[in-house]
Amino acid sequence: MGQLADMGDKLVPPTHVVVGSMVVARYMEDMELYRARVVEVVDSKVTVIFIDYGNYQVSDSSSLYKLPIEVSEDRVAPSAVKVIMPGGEEWEDTEENREVVEALLEKENLTLNKKIGIFSVHGEDIIFSNFLKSKVTKYQKIRSASVMLKDSPLKQTFDQEIECLREESNQASGPLTDLKLVLTEGDKDRQADQSTTDLAMSESAVYEEEAVPGHSPHRFQASAAKSKYSGRWSVGDRVVAFWVVDNMWRVGVIHELFKNEAYVMCPEDQRVKPALVEISHLKPMGVPVDALNKMEAEIAGRRKDDAKQIADLHQRSVTDGNRNKIISSAIKTTNSTTDVKMMTPSLLLTAKEDDLCIFARTGAGSRYLQTLVSPENKKLCEKMVTSILSTDPLRMMTNPVSCFLIQKLIGYLYILPKSQQYDLLTPIKKNFSKLSLSAYGYHVVQAAITNLGLEQRETFILELENRVMLLSLLKSKYGTFVAQAGVPFFQLRTVTSLVNNLLGHVVELGCHPSGTFFIQQFLAQWGPSSIMDLLVEDILRHLRSLVHHPQGTYVVQALLKARADYHHMAMVTKWMVTNMEAVCKDKAAVQAIRCLIYLLSDKIMENMETQCSKLLDQMVNKLTDSAQQSRPLIIQASCHPVGHMLVVGLTKMGKKMGTDSRRRMLEMMMTYRSVLMADTHGCVVINNLQ
Repeated sequence: MGQLADMGDKLVPPTHVVVGSMVVARYMEDMELYRARVVEVVDSKVTVIFIDYGNYQVSDSSSLYKLPIEVSEDRVAPSAVKVIMPGGEEWEDTEENREVVEALLEKENLTLNKKIGIFSVHGEDIIFSNFLKSKVTKYQKIRSASVMLKDSPLKQTFDQEIECLREESNQASGPLTDLKLVLTEGDKDRQADQSTTDLAMSESAVYEEEAVPGHSPHRFQASAAKSKYSGRWSVGDRVVAFWVVDNMWRVGVIHELFKNEAYVMCPEDQRVKPALVEISHLKPMGVPVDALNKMEAEIAGRRKDDAKQIADLHQRSVTDGNRNKIISSAIKTTNSTTDVKMMTPSLLLTAKEDDLCIFARTGAGSRYLQTLVSPENKKLCEKMVTSILSTDPLRMMTNPVSCFLIQKLIGYLYILPKSQQYDLLTPIKKNFSKLSLSAYGYHVVQAAITNLGLEQRETFILELENRVMLLSLLKSKYGTFVAQAGVPFFQLRTVTSLVNNLLGHVVELGCHPSGTFFIQQFLAQWGPSSIMDLLVEDILRHLRSLVHHPQGTYVVQALLKARADYHHMAMVTKWMVTNMEAVCKDKAAVQAIRCLIYLLSDKIMENMETQCSKLLDQMVNKLTDSAQQSRPLIIQASCHPVGHMLVVGLTKMGKKMGTDSRRRMLEMMMTYRSVLMADTHGCVVINNLQ
């Protein structure tokens, strides 16, 4: 809730956490605060249900907050209502049934009669028993003939939902015993449910085990984000997949699995490149590949005839009603780059908004539309924005293909009317957190921060002043790009706020694989400013934790480059000299000290010879005066796989050291020349001296 986000700094921990008490919990998927009720307490782990969404989550008791009176149940009623549907105990508790129920409950104009527990849409009752599979007792037989007579639940539920342009490819995977009959039926049966046809493939009886009772409610958690095919495949499965590049079905292996797509490789033919295949274009092994390819060839021939008819009708300047049908047909046949050539800007201008969005969610369609985004096509750009806003903007912004079209539109935002500019930016502002943490949505936010004007950009940058939001973004491999995009545009008030929010988190973020890049860029951009003094002091206090870490060492190097004055370099040099025995054996630490050596060398070239050369002398004296295993530390470091790089760096700066330090280092090298020549790494040091 928006009110809870504003109260983030004022929330206090609850005095007692017991079953039934109302609390505020942070949902781990988006790191936002929501109202919740405690349903179970086990030691320090608390199971809560989010009363406005119905999701369950296990949280630490220390992460909960007391629910403010302003948003209590008495004042703001819960948005989620628990309903026990009649006959629910007779239905099979499977992911498929849950997805069907979710799809039914997502219909528009859905109403609920709480007294009798009946859902209805436009006054027509929803009979769940018509869509859900009942439990099958052990050893109960299901004959293929009886299965074939039933309508597929998923067919009834998802027929109205167009997921991609090539819907007709979602064909049944049953045996094509009568190929002519299948071909004449066309696309009629291509939407058939996979599970139904899998049962129909077997002529013998099929047995199912009894459903496990007492299924945990946690399976419902975040299920709305899953694809309807998500539970069907896993990495490593052998499948029959459709390659869109050449419109061919092949046997492949799932290498990676995403929400709605799978990265499939073809082990049987090394010449075939791996492809990103939609989940709906996968079929189980056993489906005859030759029959599928023959069907595709037949459909492709039909498409060519349709395309020719479309072109003829378009040239004849038909009426607007027929024109819309032509556009819809053209869009539905667009599956490759070749088919896109038949689309023209004038045809797109008169297309339906839903059809244009479907076209934008295909690879070829998105690329084609991006080429049309320019000031010369102002009307078409307005048409694109109107279509995006009239359907589901969030879905378009998080789609792996259409997000790049929106990114391009934001780059040309100035050609749109002021009202459309505002309407396009509004969903980005409202869903800033979700988009920034999305694998594809972050591109849209990043484009908005980079391309917008000062006033519009500032509304997004101010989101980073929220401490919880900032930490969530920096720990995300996608959100960190959003935060980095705003660094060059920060105002002084934002820099001050970020410094205060980062204090105490420098080590955690500096060593984080995603957060470290923001800290480095933040130091590079704003490091010399006095506003950063507190953050710089925090880094210097934690040199040990940062210097020895593979990511943290780059934060120290960024600090040295940003504050390359004698005072800060002397502080780092003092710490390095004190801990030289550990530094010269650690790769990350050696990288940091080599960076310091080269910065000192640059300062010596700038006529600061006296001060900076003394810092180099301190390092050399520490290496020559200290001893390990009866040998000087410099000799031990020269024979070390990592430490010899430190010695090589010092020998290159020999002319910039003091005379005594340089002479002592060279004499010691010559004294132990035979020891160094007998070691692989020592030879590198000797060769560098020559």
